[in-house]
Amino acid sequence: MELRLKTLLRQNPYTLAEELGTEAGLPSRLYKWDYLKSMLYATDEELKSALRFVGAIEINGY
Repeated sequence: MELRLKTLLRQNPYTLAEELGTEAGLPSRLYKWDYLKSMLYATDEELKSALRFVGAIEINGY
């Protein structure tokens, strides 16, 4: 699952432009918890573990 998560996260990495866009009211390209769970068919614990493994962090709910 870690490989699938890495691949998914690399498609839309966090950038400063992302932060500026959301402040301007533009929709985010980043992923929320429920979307990741549904895309990876993972439980909460599996997703938490995989996110820790790849070094991902949560920023403003994404």
